[in-house]
Amino acid sequence: MPNKSYQKNIYYGKIRTLTGLHIGGTNNSVDIGNVDAYVIRDAYSGKPYIPGSSLRGKLRSLLEQVLGIYNSNANMGKVKNGPSIDGKTITVKLFGAIKSESEGGNIPSKILVRDCPLLSEYRDNPNLPQYTEIKTEVVIDRLTSEAMPRSLERVPAGVEFDLQIVLNVWEEDKEDDMLQHLFMAMLLLQDDYLGGKGSRGCGQIEIGIGNIEARDAAFYQNVGNIDNDAKQQTNHIIPEKLRLWED
Repeated sequence: MPNKSYQKNIYYGKIRTLTGLHIGGTNNSVDIGNVDAYVIRDAYSGKPYIPGSSLRGKLRSLLEQVLGIYNSNANMGKVKNGPSIDGKTITVKLFGAIKSESEGGNIPSKILVRDCPLLSEYRDNPNLPQYTEIKTEVVIDRLTSEAMPRSLERVPAGVEFDLQIVLNVWEEDKEDDMLQHLFMAMLLLQDDYLGGKGSRGCGQIEIGIGNIEARDAAFYQNVGNIDNDAKQQTNHIIPEKLRLWED
């Protein structure tokens, strides 16, 4: 008999930029000219995307800030107060932890956040051939008032990215509690910012979850009938502020 204790919850949705979004890339990724900070782009297509690591890291950071859960002895270079490594905390149960053998070894993450590619509607927009905008800022000398310009590449407001998050749930897990805190992190992010330059107006986003699919062990083991049971809808209620908007 298939193992009924294992399940993958797959969350499908979109991310929409409400202000320009800047997630930094390398200076040789595009050739716009005289740009001080570029956005990250797919190496093959040259199109901007949101790295899953950036999204995942921000979700965890905001959740740990609001819950007061962190490691005050992280000692990660300039980062002294880093991610929690306490296996009893909800953030470690969700996102895992990197620990030494003396601390009990690593705790695997139960959340998988995929890279978020541009959606096709935006790729085909002839008015945005580079898929980005250049925002010019100035630094002003406080005594002479002399201005020094600097330029920032951003994905403009109104652009949508594909979102997919996978949550692995085991029999001993409190699924409702895990989902509640995942949604909490998403709501926090909507009221914060993603990427860099958030204090200068960048990075405000909107998150929309369209649907959630639950796939248990039987789904993967019953390969012959997989097309007949491709979507097992869950009864989870998506918060109103996280429901997918209508196109």
